[in-house]
Amino acid sequence: MVKNLLKTWPHDWRGHRPPPAAPPRDDAASLAQHRLAVFEDIERGHAGWFWATDPAGRLTYISPAACERFGVAAEALLGQPFTSLFETDPDNPGERSDRPLQFLLGAHARIADVTVRLAPAHCGPGIRAAWWSMSGQPKLVGAKLDADNSAFQGYRGTARDITQEYERRIEDSRLAEFDSLTGLANRHRITRRFDSVLAAFKGTLRPVTLMMLDLDRFKQVNDTLGHPAGDELLRQVAQRLTRVVGSAGEIGRLGGDEFQILLPDQEDRGKLGELADKIIGLVSQPYRIEDHHVVIGVSVGMAIAPFDGTERDEIVRAADMALYAAKHGGRGQFRFYSSDLRDEKEERRELEEALRDAVATVIEGDASWDKPQLAMVYQPVVRTEDHAVVGFEALMRWDYPQRGAIPPAVFIPVA
Repeated sequence: MVKNLLKTWPHDWRGHRPPPAAPPRDDAASLAQHRLAVFEDIERGHAGWFWATDPAGRLTYISPAACERFGVAAEALLGQPFTSLFETDPDNPGERSDRPLQFLLGAHARIADVTVRLAPAHCGPGIRAAWWSMSGQPKLVGAKLDADNSAFQGYRGTARDITQEYERRIEDSRLAEFDSLTGLANRHRITRRFDSVLAAFKGTLRPVTLMMLDLDRFKQVNDTLGHPAGDELLRQVAQRLTRVVGSAGEIGRLGGDEFQILLPDQEDRGKLGELADKIIGLVSQPYRIEDHHVVIGVSVGMAIAPFDGTERDEIVRAADMALYAAKHGGRGQFRFYSSDLRDEKEERRELEEALRDAVATVIEGDASWDKPQLAMVYQPVVRTEDHAVVGFEALMRWDYPQRGAIPPAVFIPVA
């Protein structure tokens, strides 16, 4: 009884409907009918679609299931040049998504999993454009193409919808190359982009400018209003930078409150100075964050290849020195790299180390020094009416053994 039930049950034990039994091999009509049934099952199941062209590249067949999926009548597509169904890749402006397909079709070559974008004009109302993976073979009369291409009869191929898969891949790529908070290029992308620009310009010595930006007083916003407010501030800064720079360059966020701007074919210091001034002016305008008015600033350092170096590390180091000089020159400024900045930064580093040692000389119980290098002096404040001393100003003095007295205007900013 169980055997009889199994014979009459329309599904196998795993729940799948068994394929139709193949017709006898000697029955050509049945075999053709069986092939047609398999063909239709594939189309209806949306596992893939079929397409065909004539020798002139015009579409002669497209699966009804494909037309149904994208809300367009087959009659609107048949007879059109096959490549007209596809359009420019919106993620790569100026690049056609079907360029590899056009090349292969023109060469009458085999097509294997070429990704193309279906033009929105060929989709029905409310249906967004889709990505297809195309494969196909040239149909030939005979074994190979002849000199006049008379053996070529067009293409026969398949396609499948890979929109979700493709968009997921694009999103993964975007997350890997763009800062999730601001939408700007991240360190990885801006570094790779800088390398490619330098490599392309190296032979022609075309210039490229790197701007390094660091926000002033940003830490105070984080400390007083919290990190969510700091994040919102960074988003607004990114929007302002994008407005100023536009298509002239690429902006990247390196992390924290540090930004880079890459400006290919830019070396005019006058124009670069104007751009830096605009950036400083716009970024320094008040921000509205959580019912608070926030005011920050920005310092900018610039280096230009090939004048300040030809390798990325050289340019980054030079721009960083210029930024260092801008920040310690009063903030809210821009500086270009120059060779004397190297000496200035080295001198400041030496002063920082020496000042640490000087502080150690006034620590109680430190017997490693003959006498303290730092001393407090007092200047009386005298009332002019009766010449009475009404107070004192306390002033710090530094007697540096190797260089003598260091002016307060020099060591106070270092402190």
